[in-house]
Amino acid sequence: MRRSSLAPSAPPPRESKPPPKVSELVVSEADVERIDVLQSLLTTLNDPRASATALARDIERLPVLQARIEVRYRARSGGNYAPPRLSEQIGRLGNRELEGILLELLEDVVVVGSELAETRRSSQAPAAPLTLPPASKEETPAG
Repeated sequence: MRRSSLAPSAPPPRESKPPPKVSELVVSEADVERIDVLQSLLTTLNDPRASATALARDIERLPVLQARIEVRYRARSGGNYAPPRLSEQIGRLGNRELEGILLELLEDVVVVGSELAETRRSSQAPAAPLTLPPASKEETPAG
């Protein structure tokens, strides 16, 4: 039996990309509006049959979370090379680590959401003070 001279090819090297910028890690107003994505992610995370790929699909809809996962992955792995796909990062970090990142994000979303609500309340024009017409002499009690 003749062996093929074609050896299995190695996967192509991952593209090296810079780590996320600080601005990508900060919760924005748009992130606060995506609370439904966080709810979906929590539901998926609580499903024992959910795969890292399913979690990655939800996480990709929230770039700030994806960036935070990459930063944590780079910190845990030494960060000397390009990180693998998001699903692989999730699998290697594990659910406990992912839950920690998610809780930090949820805290930041709540803080930013509260700050936005306060800003909106304070920027609204105050209501005009209620003024009553002067009382007539007939309505004033005799003194």
